[in-house]
Amino acid sequence: SAKIGTHTYYCAPRSAQISALSALDSPAARTWVQEAQKKYAELGRKAAAILGVPEPEGSTFFFLDVGHRLDERGLLGFLEDCADRGVLLAPGPSFGPFPRHVRVCFTCAEPEVVERGVTQLAQLLAG
Repeated sequence: SAKIGTHTYYCAPRSAQISALSALDSPAARTWVQEAQKKYAELGRKAAAILGVPEPEGSTFFFLDVGHRLDERGLLGFLEDCADRGVLLAPGPSFGPFPRHVRVCFTCAEPEVVERGVTQLAQLLAG
């Protein structure tokens, strides 16, 4: 069912969470986490500047209203245009009543890849 799928894919099972905590309980792992946090915080600031939006306040994504760029094809058409440029985004309606929004995750790939994607998205949004 959809409910089971949602909790399986969006919420890690308890056993996986416990395993992850165990794996991260070492000095090397803590160092890696700190470096990753810094790297992605900087990437979030850089992506915000490219997109012309406020910096994230601890999250790993932007939720953007793209209504000004929608044509008769609607959000699906915009997402197709993004995909044609190699930019994959989550549709806003997947997260609630947001028919004009997209979710941009900036921790989904290496920073160079995200920067290229965000630059492509900014160009699409600018027209």
